[in-house]
Amino acid sequence: MTIFQQVLAIPKGTKIEPNYTIKGLGQSRGERALVYFVPSKTGARDSQKRVRESEWELSYQALSKGSHFTRQWFDTNLRDAAKDGTCSFRFIGETLVLLGLAARVDGSHDSYYVSVP
Repeated sequence: MTIFQQVLAIPKGTKIEPNYTIKGLGQSRGERALVYFVPSKTGARDSQKRVRESEWELSYQALSKGSHFTRQWFDTNLRDAAKDGTCSFRFIGETLVLLGLAARVDGSHDSYYVSVP
C-alpha cells in the first residue's frame, strides 16, 4: 500500500496536530491530493490546503531513506507546497506520526520527523 493510500484511509474529520482537519480527496494541479483545513487565526473561514500524491510519496521516501523529514528538505524538494508556508510541512509530518511511521523531534530552532522502526 502506498503512503497516499494510507493517508486516504484516514477518516474525514480526523484532527491532525496542531489543529488541522482532514477534508478528504481532492485535486491540485491535475493530481490527486489530500485536502485539509487550517483554522483561521482571526475567526474567519478556515483555509483549505492540499498535499498532492507525489508530495506524499517524496516525503515518505525522504523519511524512509534518510530516516528523517526536515523543514530544509521540504523547502528544497517541495517548493510548491513550501510556498504556502509551514502548515503543509507540519501536516505531512504529523500525519506520518498519526500513521505510526514517524515521531516528531522538537529541536531548538525547528521540529523535524524521524522514522519509527
